[in-house]
Amino acid sequence: GACDPSAEAAGAMPAAVAGQKLAEEEEERHRLALAHLGSLQRRVASDLSPLFESEQRFLSEETLLRYLRARDGNEQLAFSMLEATLAWRRRHIAPACGEGGGLPRCEACEADPRSHCFMRVGDDSRGLPVVYSAAGRASNKTVRDNCMHMAFELERLFDGGAAAGRYVWIIDFRGFGMRDMNPRMGSTALPMFANHFPERLAEIVLLDPPRLFHALYRTLEPLIDPVTKRKICIVRGEAARQRHSALRWQSDPPMAAWLEAVASQCR
Repeated sequence: GACDPSAEAAGAMPAAVAGQKLAEEEEERHRLALAHLGSLQRRVASDLSPLFESEQRFLSEETLLRYLRARDGNEQLAFSMLEATLAWRRRHIAPACGEGGGLPRCEACEADPRSHCFMRVGDDSRGLPVVYSAAGRASNKTVRDNCMHMAFELERLFDGGAAAGRYVWIIDFRGFGMRDMNPRMGSTALPMFANHFPERLAEIVLLDPPRLFHALYRTLEPLIDPVTKRKICIVRGEAARQRHSALRWQSDPPMAAWLEAVASQCR
């Protein structure tokens, strides 16, 4: 598949070269993060107290490393980012967990299971969890509701944000139409992912994006950092889908069968 929708027409960097460059950059950012981990741990312990129990769990070693990697090892920037995330979590995550704590619940989906479509469907050949989404399948088009649903699912996937790991996001464009072209969805979701779920995305797979989507992508492109752009993979057509499936999805036969059924029967 091609990488980065903006480069699809012009000719993108070969996937192998892009992958190698990304791996080298990530290795360097992780080295810088490790070098500043101890200092950031001490600052969090002294400057962010008192904390709720859920917040103490969230501020795990893995979380601190993610935030340091996201800021190229800059401790001050990582700390400021953590402060902003804690404030955001108190406004948006904690209220959805209820008085008993635990993981957040999506009220819209409890009222109507067809409200949203952003869910884990299995694991790929690298052992990474795979999340499938399709805007055309979601009956709820409210920006805040959709963003909170995605945030809640990531909370569930990564144990309240404390666990290590990254995920693969498959975005299926079946049924994508004008109702899904609201630029506020992207301009709200992209900063949320970047600021409060950094270093979580391993790959974004765009399944058959229509021409309609490219206009929206050009609008949102300034909000997408270069590292994330290199994680975008466009899979267009049955032959490309079969190749990608053989490479990434066949290690989880039930997931591969479900994705193939969705792709071949629902278009």
